[in-house]
Amino acid sequence: MNKQKDDPEIEKCLQLIYKHSDFLKECFINLIAESSYPAIALNMVTSFLTKCNIVDANFTLTQSDRCFIGSNFSQPENPKFQIIGNSLVRFEFWEFLVRVADMKYRQTGQCNTFSDALKKLIENCILPNA
Repeated sequence: MNKQKDDPEIEKCLQLIYKHSDFLKECFINLIAESSYPAIALNMVTSFLTKCNIVDANFTLTQSDRCFIGSNFSQPENPKFQIIGNSLVRFEFWEFLVRVADMKYRQTGQCNTFSDALKKLIENCILPNA
């Protein structure tokens, strides 16, 4: 997602995450409780996507893996940002959800914008199934 920091689309995605932050945070806490606290391992992310009916013919586990890898932040030269290896902390989880929404809905033409795709993912998949 090569977007500029002042892009209104980023703000719309942030507002969606804020709107649903209590529920998304609860999902994250439940996932880390079953995973590698304080982060979510790939196997738990896969389980979450399957439970939420996100994985289907239009969005495969291979695509999920690509989103996971893309969201996994690493900055070894800065010790403040030593994030747990192959797991997602909360800000990475939010980014992961945007990447999944993009790949599942925007790139397939079902939505035109990142925010519309994220809204569809949250409201049609995560809220009713998580």
